[in-house]
Amino acid sequence: GADLAKGAVLGRITASGKFKLSASASADGSQTPDAILAEKANAAAEDVQAVIYFSGEFNENVIGLGTGHTLD
Repeated sequence: GADLAKGAVLGRITASGKFKLSASASADGSQTPDAILAEKANAAAEDVQAVIYFSGEFNENVIGLGTGHTLD
């Protein structure tokens, strides 16, 4: 787990269906960006429930990208 800021780009882990910060080098399914976190999530110590967006228009200046991803 990790503490994530509002606007973090998330990928879904195939085996569990849970979300984490999407990083292009991941191999668990989360390498594909799938959602954007709508609120801060303090998940370093344990899994938490949080609101996420699957579509919409977003300010690219506040999007939190994981390692290896770009806005393009």
